[in-house]
This record gives sequence, structure tokens and C-alpha cells, in this order.
Amino acid sequence: MHWIRALDEELVSPLSEAAQEILGFPCRCELDLLNGYLRLVVTEALPPGADSHARQAVLARAKQLRPQFSNCGVDITRPKQAPYTSHLAAFPQSIRPFDITSAVTTFNLRLSHLFAFRDAEASLAARAERASHIVSFALGGVSTLTRLSLQEWDALALNPIRDGVAAIDLTRERYHLFAGLNWRFTDAAASFLRWLRSLSVDAKMLIFDTGTAGNAARRVLNLLQEYVPAGDLAGNIDIAIVGVVDGDDPRSVPGHWKGASRNGRSCEVMIEYLRIPNVLSEDFQRLVGHKRLSKLGYLLPLRDLGVARLVDDDGRVVQITGSDNIANVFQAYMTNAIGGPARLARTGREVLTEDVERAIVEQLLETAMTAEADQLHQAHAIGLLTAQDYAQILADMPKRYEDEFAAYPSHVWSFEAKKVRVGPDSRDAEWVAG
Repeated sequence: MHWIRALDEELVSPLSEAAQEILGFPCRCELDLLNGYLRLVVTEALPPGADSHARQAVLARAKQLRPQFSNCGVDITRPKQAPYTSHLAAFPQSIRPFDITSAVTTFNLRLSHLFAFRDAEASLAARAERASHIVSFALGGVSTLTRLSLQEWDALALNPIRDGVAAIDLTRERYHLFAGLNWRFTDAAASFLRWLRSLSVDAKMLIFDTGTAGNAARRVLNLLQEYVPAGDLAGNIDIAIVGVVDGDDPRSVPGHWKGASRNGRSCEVMIEYLRIPNVLSEDFQRLVGHKRLSKLGYLLPLRDLGVARLVDDDGRVVQITGSDNIANVFQAYMTNAIGGPARLARTGREVLTEDVERAIVEQLLETAMTAEADQLHQAHAIGLLTAQDYAQILADMPKRYEDEFAAYPSHVWSFEAKKVRVGPDSRDAEWVAG
């Protein structure tokens, strides 16, 4: 196990529990190895004096787990605000360290599939313009929801009568993210229903999700059919459910349902599906930029190394991009101008050779190793690692990155299998979830 993940798994839960015993409500203590301190993320305002008691409890527990631990700062903060309202159980503040620091995931992204996905999101955006509330569910919908809400936030923020704070408040009123209805987190469906019943006026709603079989969209419809008649609604609700799918499940067909709440409010639901060749972000947590913790009911921000090859339908590579945060690359591909046939036909494409790609990977790994070394130093400086462990990890680090570079590409994502191939390109390769 990677040393960063080992520290995370050993320390985060007990440090969080120590703070929670003092505060009396859920919170999360994170290791900020970039700055060399601990971060306590709280979702409620603290009563007077509680902050110092929580800090003392966290530091005392850290000392028990790591006798060599030297006191460092404990920053207490609230979760960062996204341009949508998150109804998850918790939302960590930090961008997590690289998942497996020295491993580079490679994926071949077909331009035609990318453009089809972008067209589907444009269709959702057009529907969103007519809706008072836009809803999606984690993990599948968070990538698209982020882009839709950011697009509206950008437009509002450019308006001279709206400053950034007002713009983000307005988008958070319209866009909402809930835990996946198939998560092991028991409050997922109840949280969505509580919010639905809390709406104080008539609402026109867009609910969407992405996937292969369209199960999530049907699950939402079944939930509404079961629970709307059994409860009260404050207003009439008109709901459009859209599933963006890349499979051919025969159950993924348009439908309509109209019912009434116990107090006589109407609820009309239309369900439809947008079919595209490939939901590119489906099941690939690195592209989404979050790791799903379904039992706990929240998403863990995820940052990882990756190389994206943009290819045309003939298999010709037209662009290569490497990043230590591959989710940002996918976000850019889904929003930025890429160019049309003229760009693909222009001269100079022959420079995208294997040697150029390996040079990109070499630079990417060098950057990643420097970042990991900085985090290693901070972990040792505050006593989370002994001098012996620090020296051993530091000594082993260069070879780990050299081995990854020599084996590249050894982690290749398959959009068809929705898994990563780990090992040589052969029948003996091992496939693992992304």
C-alpha cells in the first residue's frame, strides 16, 4: 500500500472521531501533507471555546497513534462551496493526494464520442433553462452537473449587478446533487424525498443521470411513484427525468406518469433517454475527479496522474495531454473549443510520435515525484513518519517512478470494458475497476 494511503487509512478515522466526541456532530479530520498540518472540516458553526477543545483532542489522539508526533496546526474550516448544493452526508475540503502516486493511467478518447457526449450535455443545458430546479445523483451525474452549474455561474458572475457570492448562491438554489440511490448509505432516498417535500412553491424540475442501462433514471421514477402519493407536497411539481445512456437496455424507453400527493398536489413525470456511443466518465472515478464512499454517503475528491490521447475514428492521434490531475483535462475537453476538420487536417500532426508522448510522461512523472517528495518531507517534519520510514521511502521513490516510466503504458483505460488494464497488452493482462 502506498505510504500516503496507509497514513490516510490509519489516521483519518480516529482523528475525526476524537473531534466528533468533543463537537457532538459529524466532522472530518484530514491530513494536509502539502502544508504540514491537520485540517478539521466541520459542517456547523462551533460554539464558543469548542474550537480549542477540538484541536486539543485531535492533537492528543495523534500523539497516541504516533508517539513521535510533534504539535502542528489544526485548521478548522467549512467545506468549500460548489456551484450546486450538495445533499451528501459530508463533503471533504481538500483535494486528495494522488491515488497511486507513481502510476499513470492512459486513455484513448475518441473525438466522435467526445462530441456526442458534449451534444448530450448541450441538450440537458437547454432543458435546464426551462427548469426551476436541476437535480442529479452521485457518482454518475456529478461531472455533468458541475459543468452545467459552472456554465450558469460564469454567466451570472459576468453580469455587473451580480458579484461572485450572489452568483454562486443563485446557482446553488437551482442545482442539487444527491447521494446515489443505489448507495449503501441508508439516507440517500430519504434525503431526496425530504428536499422534494420542502419545496414551497410550484416547481418545474429536470432530473438527469448518466450510465449504461439507465437504471438510475428508472429508480427515480419508481421512487416518485411509490412515495409521492403517501406524503404531502407544498406545490405542484412537473418533472422531466432524462437518462444519458450508452447501452441498449430494452427498458430504457420514454414514459409518463401522473399522480397526486396525499394533500392533493399534482406530480407529473416524463422520462426519456438520450443515447450516445459512450458515456465517457461512467465508472471512471479518476475522470470524474471523485471517489465514491457509498457506505458513508459522500464523495472524496480525487487527483490522479493521466495521459489522454485524442484520436479520430481512424485511430489517428491528434492530441496528447498529460496532467497530474486528469479530471481537469476531461473537464477541459468537455467545455473548451477543440477544433473541427480543418485543425485535424493541418500539417504537423506527424510530430505526435511515441517519443513525444514518452517525453510528456517523463515530465509528468518528474513533477509527480517532486510533489510526493514534498508531502513526504512534511509528513516526517510533523512526526507522522519515523526517521527510518522517511529515509526508506525516500530512497525507494526514484526507482518506483523509473519502473513506471519504463513500463509505460501499463495502466490503460478501456471505455468499452470500463476497466483499467494493468500489465502488458495481452490476454494475460489484469483488469481492475477505475
